[in-house]
Amino acid sequence: MTIDVIVVGAGSNSLATACYLAKAGMSVVALERNAVAGGGVVSVEIAPGFVHDTHAMGYMTCLANPIVRHDELELEKRFGLRWAYTRAPFASIFDDGTGLISYRDIDKTIDAIRQFSERDAIAYAQLVEEAFELLPVLTTAFYAPPMPAAGFNKLLASSEKGRGIAAAMGGSVLDFLNARFESPQVKIHFAKWAGEMMTGPDTPGTGLAMYMLLGLSHTFEMGTVVGGSKNLTKALVDCLYHHGGQLELNRTVDKLIVEGGRCVGVRLEDGEEMRASKAVVANIHPWDLGDMVPEVPTDVAARAKAVKLSEFGALNQQIALTEAPKWKQGDEFAEPTLVECLSADWESFIKPFEDFRNNLMPLDHLGPLVNVQSNIDPSRAPAGQAAMYLYQFAPFEVQGGWDAMKQEAADAVFDWFASFTTNIDQSSITARLIESPADHDRHSRIMRKGDIMGIAMTSDQLLGARPTPELSNYRVPGVDGLYLAGCTMHPGGTVTLGGRATAIRMFDDFDIPLSVGFSHW
Repeated sequence: MTIDVIVVGAGSNSLATACYLAKAGMSVVALERNAVAGGGVVSVEIAPGFVHDTHAMGYMTCLANPIVRHDELELEKRFGLRWAYTRAPFASIFDDGTGLISYRDIDKTIDAIRQFSERDAIAYAQLVEEAFELLPVLTTAFYAPPMPAAGFNKLLASSEKGRGIAAAMGGSVLDFLNARFESPQVKIHFAKWAGEMMTGPDTPGTGLAMYMLLGLSHTFEMGTVVGGSKNLTKALVDCLYHHGGQLELNRTVDKLIVEGGRCVGVRLEDGEEMRASKAVVANIHPWDLGDMVPEVPTDVAARAKAVKLSEFGALNQQIALTEAPKWKQGDEFAEPTLVECLSADWESFIKPFEDFRNNLMPLDHLGPLVNVQSNIDPSRAPAGQAAMYLYQFAPFEVQGGWDAMKQEAADAVFDWFASFTTNIDQSSITARLIESPADHDRHSRIMRKGDIMGIAMTSDQLLGARPTPELSNYRVPGVDGLYLAGCTMHPGGTVTLGGRATAIRMFDDFDIPLSVGFSHW
């Protein structure tokens, strides 16, 4: 058969691109080096009846994407995707016995903040108004090709609202919070959630995350894929097949073939070559661009090689428990999708971020995130038992290597978490999977050193600068017919299904009416 488009990598972003292209009538083949598709959108069964999402869970950033919001690819209507939603996306419980829940309902969230500070409750109400003003500006461009960085900066400078966005983009989450709140618990609550972008809250260029997180959390209920994140990937794969596309697993691409300044195919690790008549879409890390495509101009490849990673990675545990955790703070904390187990002291909270940057794992100052997946989706565990995701920030590297340290670190994280419950200890564990930053690096070429965001999510690597300004339009200078997709491209990390934007770019380049593939643009 003649292949129009080869897609390198079958993560959620590149699968989304592949689905739109196949929907437009192109013959598409996606190649995935792993034995399963999905990248970070995967599930495992660590014991009979226990289904765990090892990476992506607690979906928020993809919910505004027309793929989900308007079922643009019919993943729900035709391909069986189902969601379970919660009214409370995240909560923090503190070692002083207090706790704070963020709800979709604004008034309930304000009331929860009021227990810590009346002033902070008033400030939060104002902040949410600002977030709602900015959210349409941010989300309109979130799932489509971004404006060039220079033009975007000029646009921001032209209005008061734009200048506010620019100030937030340049500042840190810590600056943002200190300017608005007084309670340490309130600051820690939001700083930890913003820190899930894998950059410390004191790092410049992170402030914009607060507007995005708050705007989304009060617009959508956080989603969990019923039956496991694998079912989102399955729906995308089924969509691809429905439109005539193909997926080949255990197929590792090591070079892209360029002839006459045009990318015409790929070379596999075993030496086989495959040709594409129209284009190649590659989900490859910017650091690998020059190696996989030597024809890329040297300066372009050098700038791609220089993009920075996030500041830390993650130590993940999938745990089968004899029963669901009961939080010391009360039964209402069983509702939130995500629960952070934190110190109420600001210095104890912030110090580990510096340790992570210095490749240290502080086992006495932890702050794990907990997602009891079976609380939201009972199909994840046998009746009366629990499937839990336990996740802790961690340095990319540690002395002696992660393979030697991960059991000790995982036990410390588990014990810290268990101290916030009334009913859980080590004897509650019936099965367990521990994955360190080194394991994430082995799982995906995109998660370099264990960076689950691909590259840093700071303002200098977002929007029309992700991963670099010249690559942000999904094309590669000097190489026609080569397009880029993945979390290292706009809109970035987390599950965004951002490959939609790559498809929009390709529809434009191939003069395909957007109405053929898209219901909203």
